[in-house]
Amino acid sequence: MDLVVEVGGSGTMSHSLGSVAVGGHISVIGVLSGFADVLPVASIMALNVTLKGITVASRVQFEAMLAFMAEHQIHPVIGHQLGFDDAVPGLELLQSGQHFGKIVLDYQR
Repeated sequence: MDLVVEVGGSGTMSHSLGSVAVGGHISVIGVLSGFADVLPVASIMALNVTLKGITVASRVQFEAMLAFMAEHQIHPVIGHQLGFDDAVPGLELLQSGQHFGKIVLDYQR
């Protein structure tokens, strides 16, 4: 992948580095698994990767991103889809950092 959007932080950076192409870009927009002072410099250099931190955008920019995602059929990775009755185990999974992708609570399930 030429561009990876990283939302997990230190807990998923290795996945992003495993997915990005040589010379690719990783945009860090979130740190769901928490902050860490460890940066995999050797991997970043070996892959010649550009790593860029991005802060939350304005509503207009967010709407533009959603339109771009819809136009190009870009969909988030859904790791788990749970019924509303499983909200507590879903939150525990989120806090554990042992998931990959979004955890979706479906209130109709």
